[in-house]
Amino acid sequence: MAVKWPAISVSLILLCVELLFFTSGGLALAVTPSNWELCDKSAKYDVEVKNITIEPYPAVSGEDVTFIVPAIANQEITTAFVVVTVSFHGIPVHVERNDICSKLKCPIGPGSFTLENTEPLPKITPPGSYNIKLQFLDGDNSILACAEVKFTIVWGKHLETTLESLNSLQSGS
Repeated sequence: MAVKWPAISVSLILLCVELLFFTSGGLALAVTPSNWELCDKSAKYDVEVKNITIEPYPAVSGEDVTFIVPAIANQEITTAFVVVTVSFHGIPVHVERNDICSKLKCPIGPGSFTLENTEPLPKITPPGSYNIKLQFLDGDNSILACAEVKFTIVWGKHLETTLESLNSLQSGS
């Protein structure tokens, strides 16, 4: 007898994915500078993104992931937001807008600061290639910075355990 999995929309699966992804039994995970780039390399942004780090890497479904974004504000920022657009295999699946001042004390800068955000990934998050576009906006919705980061999500250990349990049930053990 075949087990049927419920149909779940990708956007629901990734609802918790934000700026922000995990440990696995068989994988060596680490803090790794990620594969990121500015949205427009020739733009002169008021905020200079210095790096985007994903901890741990690769991300694992069912675990927490942390995105760390060190940056430099070239002017004082009194109000700021980040618009996070998550894409799975090139298809946008989730968009959200977050108040940066809820994570950091505003005003920010001028000078260095680090935005850090930890999010849980649902256990049912499919493995694969993901892209997050981070648009940093001021109170007038002017772009302060824009960066895109590519990363990978793999299945967590919990899935292996669940599948083994289902196989045992199916085989009558």
